[in-house]
Amino acid sequence: MCGNRETSSAYRSKLSGLVSLLFLIHRICEYHKVTSGKVTIFCDNKGAIRNVFHRQLLGISHFIHTDADLIMAAKDIIKLLPIQLAAKWVKGHSTSKNKTPQEEMNIHADMLAADYASFPHPKHMPKPMPLIRPGYKVRLIHKRCRDMCRKKEIGRTTYLLK
Repeated sequence: MCGNRETSSAYRSKLSGLVSLLFLIHRICEYHKVTSGKVTIFCDNKGAIRNVFHRQLLGISHFIHTDADLIMAAKDIIKLLPIQLAAKWVKGHSTSKNKTPQEEMNIHADMLAADYASFPHPKHMPKPMPLIRPGYKVRLIHKRCRDMCRKKEIGRTTYLLK
């Protein structure tokens, strides 16, 4: 997850976790030459589940969403997986006496994330700006920025430079 305070949110953290998990599943399948199977992923954020696993990206409106980079990265990784995925919602911060194993794991994951946020490893400090992911498809530039930039054409591609 990027360390930009303006774009960081609990939702973005959940999306980052999903992207990381999907990438890990991809690498495991690739390394062990897995060609079929099924994995169930649990997440306590219904919006993240809906946007990554169920929602179709139509038009350009999804490109201007703050977290579009992570949603598109997750969808790109899903396309690479040779296995079936199921995503299920799990109640977060459950106070029930009879918690399911998924609720117990969710509580443990939240505690680990809170510990790391309070005491990050000194060798891993988040970058102040997100990196452009491989396969980046579109970049929208606000009119004010465009007016301050000059155009430079290289081949058939137009770049906006400051």
